[in-house]
Amino acid sequence: MSGASGINGLFQNPLNRLGGHARGVEASVQRLSSGRRVNRAGDDAAASSMISKMSASVRSHAQTQRNIQQGISLLQTAEGALGEINQSLQRLQELIVQAGNGSHSAEAQQAIQNEIDAILEGIDGIANVTEYNGTKLIMAQGGDDFDKIIAGLKSSWMEKAEDLIQAHYGLTADGADLTIEVHSLDGKSGVLAYVSGYPESGTGKYSGQEMHIDLDDFTPGDLPNGGSGPMYNDRIIAHEMVHAVMGRTMNYASLPKWFKEGTAEFIHGADERLSGDIAVNGGGATGRAAVVNAIDSWSGSSLDYSAGYAAVKYLHNNVPGGVAAVMGHLSANAGSTLDDAFAALGLVSEANFIAKFKVSGAAFIGGLDLTNADTGSIGGSDEGGPTPLNAEDVVPDINNSTDDPTVGFNEIWPDGNSDWVLQVGIHSDANSRFALGSYLPDARASALGLQGLDVVNDAAGAFAKLELALNSLGLHRAKVGSAINALGFAYNNNQSLSTNLVASKAAIEDADMATESSRLTRNQILVKASMAMLGQANQAESTMLALIENV
Repeated sequence: MSGASGINGLFQNPLNRLGGHARGVEASVQRLSSGRRVNRAGDDAAASSMISKMSASVRSHAQTQRNIQQGISLLQTAEGALGEINQSLQRLQELIVQAGNGSHSAEAQQAIQNEIDAILEGIDGIANVTEYNGTKLIMAQGGDDFDKIIAGLKSSWMEKAEDLIQAHYGLTADGADLTIEVHSLDGKSGVLAYVSGYPESGTGKYSGQEMHIDLDDFTPGDLPNGGSGPMYNDRIIAHEMVHAVMGRTMNYASLPKWFKEGTAEFIHGADERLSGDIAVNGGGATGRAAVVNAIDSWSGSSLDYSAGYAAVKYLHNNVPGGVAAVMGHLSANAGSTLDDAFAALGLVSEANFIAKFKVSGAAFIGGLDLTNADTGSIGGSDEGGPTPLNAEDVVPDINNSTDDPTVGFNEIWPDGNSDWVLQVGIHSDANSRFALGSYLPDARASALGLQGLDVVNDAAGAFAKLELALNSLGLHRAKVGSAINALGFAYNNNQSLSTNLVASKAAIEDADMATESSRLTRNQILVKASMAMLGQANQAESTMLALIENV
């Protein structure tokens, strides 16, 4: 070994040791100050990954516990209302027994009946106003109107709408799920219905489609047409079915809004809407120009729908094969856009078509007969269909009740309130979800079998009805109570899981304070020792240099 290299080694060794011990002191100080053994991924890569997943699970369990607490509060609200209805039933029983006293005059009997009628109205009042965060609890989706709407969907509305779409657009869906939701959306005369879903990557088709129907706008739901004219329920369903079928047969995500809504309107006709929008926008040429000019933008107004409808009718008259030819290209060519379809059919592009419509659309609308009985549908109008059809007949009426009314979809039906689901676990499987709505009854007087309760003319029948009502309500209350207990158990289980998970996470993540304090002390001593040895190395270097100088 040369003299220089020996000196360097003598100096470098304690210097390296000093750096290592200093880093040990730094790590110990960080762990002691944070309380955590793993402060960054470099401390323990595997443990860091586990800690990250555990932290997410702990937070998810905390949110789940809040979900369950809200679910219990909701059920307790419902149970309180059912308790009040039970008090009303007990009073009814008392009145029915009183009415059985043959010494009462006719006037007294009628007075008892009047109180009974008032109590029945009160029961409905309780059911109608019992809410939790704006959600009605004990009459929400059940009842006569709900049942009638479901019956209409199963009997003819969906089946005949699908038939129209296949006949005039050449489209049939591919068997995907279609979930039906019937509930209150935004009150009367707001959103009537809509189809939701999310686009698939690559194809633009829509998955997870749900058809939402506003309970308030679909009443009365009586067959054959439902609702009230001219916008009957079956016409609204035909409109929404166009969206659902197009969503499963083409690159729906790429299509412009005017084409989506215009084709949906055209299947059942929208002459009434178009006529009304022309009138409110100045009438005559002014109103027609307003409709045509609305094609450039979409805000969701009635005028926009009229513009889309008129443009699709204009398209139908100006392309060989009509709208069906456009639909055929879109469905036969995966990922195809409307521009692609227009180019293939000689219309150049969507922009070119819109420009032509803005030039000629007003005159085209002026040539339509918007005042006669037909709705202007593709299958039945003076301009485009073989036989003009009015609002009641544009969607054919049949009585073919079935749980599977369509060929192209797997329908998932609501069961009263059973589509209200509470997340009670941190996973997406069935064990982590609680069918909260299935425990909430329809507790209106009619649902309890008390409709037509009459102690004046049918005292025996009144006794029988009340007995059934008491039994029914008792079962409802027991069911709500069992749900509260089940959620209580779920809460305790989540709490236990969370506690154990926190403990497991701490065992991996937390620092051993005693061991780390000992390690800190050791490294501090070694730092001082290394510094001392470094000083000795410096002295040795000076001594050797002095010797060399004296040689």
